[in-house]
Amino acid sequence: MSKYHYNIEKKETKTNPGVINLTKVKKTETVNGGRKPPKVSLRNLFIQFMNKQEEFNKRQEQFNKRQEEFNKTVIDTFKRNNLK
Repeated sequence: MSKYHYNIEKKETKTNPGVINLTKVKKTETVNGGRKPPKVSLRNLFIQFMNKQEEFNKRQEQFNKRQEEFNKTVIDTFKRNNLK
């Protein structure tokens, strides 16, 4: 399929004033055959979402572990220095 650019020509006649004719001028672009992207099922979308969620949860667990270790070191330093 092709797309064409059209010129608008107005022709006035005695019986029908203002008749509009469209004439093809040039080919501007081609279309890729009207192919549609493949359909994605809701199941596949849900599986992708769950995989991303699992990755996020793993990163969050690692962050929490590092935070706990940091908190332990801070509490230990407070105890050593007799701070409350």
